[in-house]
Amino acid sequence: TGHFPVTESGVVTASGDVEAGVGVGVGGELCGNEDDCREEDDLEWDGQRWWQRTAGGGYAGLGGALRFGYRRTFSVSVFGRTRLQVTDAEAIPVTMWWSAFGGLQVTIWGHVRLYGGGGFATYVNDAETEHGIIAEGGLRILVGPGPRG
Repeated sequence: TGHFPVTESGVVTASGDVEAGVGVGVGGELCGNEDDCREEDDLEWDGQRWWQRTAGGGYAGLGGALRFGYRRTFSVSVFGRTRLQVTDAEAIPVTMWWSAFGGLQVTIWGHVRLYGGGGFATYVNDAETEHGIIAEGGLRILVGPGPRG
C-alpha cells in the first residue's frame, strides 16, 4: 500500500494497493451438497460434506484511489479494485472467481466515512459459469486519534 500527493498542496492524493495470498483448509460444495446434481452438469454428488474436503487456493488483486480534499476535514475519493481467486477442493472442479468494483467515498470531519459502489463478479469451473452485479454501501465511524494527513 502506498499513497502520494498528486498536487503540491496535497489537495489531490493518489493511493494504490496490491494484495496476494494463499490458503489451505477445508471446504467446498458439489451440487449444494445434496443428491440433486443437474444432468447437464455431468456431476454426481459424492456424499462428502464441506468439512470433509481438503481445500486450497490463492488470490491476487490490486486497487487504486484518488482523494480530493483533506482527510482531516472533508474529502471525496474515487476508488476501484479488481481481484482474481483460484480455488480447488477434493473432488470439486477447480474454480476461478474474478471481480471488479468501483465507487465513491466521502469523508466528513476525518472520522465519518460514507461509501458506495458497484461492480461485477463471475466464477467459472468445468461444471458451470455464473456472473452478476455487486452493490455495496456503508458507514464507517473511526474512533481514536485522528487521521494522519
